[in-house]
Amino acid sequence: MSLRELIEKKTVTYGGWCSLPSPLVAEVLGRAGFDWICVDCQHGFVNDETLVGMLQALDAAGRPGLVRVRWNDPAAIMKALDAGAQGVLVPMVNSPEDAARAAQACRYPPAGIRSWGLSRHVLGRPYDPASANHDTVCAIQIETTGGLRAAKEILAVPGIDVAYVGPADLAVSAGIAPTFDVTDPQHEQMINTVLRACLDQGTVPGIHAPSQAAATRWRDAGFRLITAATDIGYLRAGAHATLHALDPGPVP
Repeated sequence: MSLRELIEKKTVTYGGWCSLPSPLVAEVLGRAGFDWICVDCQHGFVNDETLVGMLQALDAAGRPGLVRVRWNDPAAIMKALDAGAQGVLVPMVNSPEDAARAAQACRYPPAGIRSWGLSRHVLGRPYDPASANHDTVCAIQIETTGGLRAAKEILAVPGIDVAYVGPADLAVSAGIAPTFDVTDPQHEQMINTVLRACLDQGTVPGIHAPSQAAATRWRDAGFRLITAATDIGYLRAGAHATLHALDPGPVP
């Protein structure tokens, strides 16, 4: 199922997150059964060449690829889509103007400014500007107090499909210690402000969850596109669990 089809079903979807630059890691997470996989080019270590291999691996696993681009840069957005991403996640969208820049970079004229090119995205399937404009998912991150204040105006911009909360950056922007485990009432209120704006506007609300408990919490609150696991998180948790379970035994 495509990313567009997933968000139009109006049901909860759970995604995996790849920060490590490895097609094999992307394929493993893709075949684990997540609804979608995000490849992180902002805080992850994925370059343009590796991104292509990771999106190929996700195609082989039958999972749609969402790419978090490095910044709200039309060139980076278009490059990710040309590589075969079904959607992009654009960080630090703080104003309607920022949102319009992201949405227009995702779509061909007359709806946007995306440049036409022959690359991986056109291989093996019918492809034209109108269908691409419909199928491409534009997700933006509201993760600052400035973005929070402008949330309603940001989500009113045509072409914004998903608003994704970055809890840690949102906390930092308000002078709260950065964390994905939301315990501070002010932090929770900020997240709920984005959620309410999404529900009012009919935009899909998304969020990054650090644990199964957090994913369940945000699902029950009304979020529909939820990152439920990360590659680095799996490595760290698995290593800790193994080490803690080992009996050190007697010292020789």
